[in-house]
Amino acid sequence: MTARVESQRAQKGVMDMMAMATTTSGVELSAGSDSLYEDRDRGLPSASSLLAGFTGGAVPLLTEKEGKQGQDPHLGRLRTFPHVEGNYATHVYITVPTPDNCHDTLEAILQRCRSSIPDLQPIIDADLRHANKCLEGSLAQPSYHLSLSRVVPVRYPHIQPLLASLKEHLSKTERFTISFGRLETFENDEGTRSFLSILVDQGCKQVCRAVRRTDRAFLEHGLQTFHKEPRPHVSLMWALGGSSSQGLVTLIQQVQDGMGPTLQGCVWETDVTKIECRIGQRVHALWEAAGI
Repeated sequence: MTARVESQRAQKGVMDMMAMATTTSGVELSAGSDSLYEDRDRGLPSASSLLAGFTGGAVPLLTEKEGKQGQDPHLGRLRTFPHVEGNYATHVYITVPTPDNCHDTLEAILQRCRSSIPDLQPIIDADLRHANKCLEGSLAQPSYHLSLSRVVPVRYPHIQPLLASLKEHLSKTERFTISFGRLETFENDEGTRSFLSILVDQGCKQVCRAVRRTDRAFLEHGLQTFHKEPRPHVSLMWALGGSSSQGLVTLIQQVQDGMGPTLQGCVWETDVTKIECRIGQRVHALWEAAGI
């Protein structure tokens, strides 16, 4: 009996974390209007270029009341849906590794942002956390998730039919390459958290096509679909506070201005060869490129 209770508690903990780690809403906070496809070969700036030329002190993102929530083990995050026995948190995504040649540059960006907004927390992949593969002391992580769906609750009897639908709709996916461009800020649907994210540049159309195919499968099973006008991105850091967190918007503009008109350094690019779905504690492969 004790082992069963412990197993249920562990499962509930994973579901809690999945629900709170739901992807951002795609509600853009920044005022920039540059095309998502402009300067797609710019890449990220070199780490050294970020260590100078940036001015400005710490930017307050949280109120004093919100700051006290830092003692909460969930850091003030709220569940996107209530825990119900027999429901399994479900999320469709692409795993995006951080290239070795981009890690130092990404780390420099995130450290610079956190030095100005100390409340920013790194986004840590649940799979890496469970495998103890997180980089201790590093804000940049080995990999991130590019969401193709919201995190939604699915009842156990519906899991296999849903997986079959997802595999069918995603079966026509072809191998493609994605790269990342400029930074953006997003907030979640509830307006309780803001996110520092990096937009998909090359491959954006293919990612949106995969989102639509995932939506069709979700609709067949009465599940909430993704955002109507998705802006594919990877979230790198988060903090409490929604659209009132203008400090994050200002910070990103300052950081990008410091990059200069021509962004030198590494290019964050990866081939997409697999689409996965996490349901509860299990990860299912929905599509894999031929020859993998």
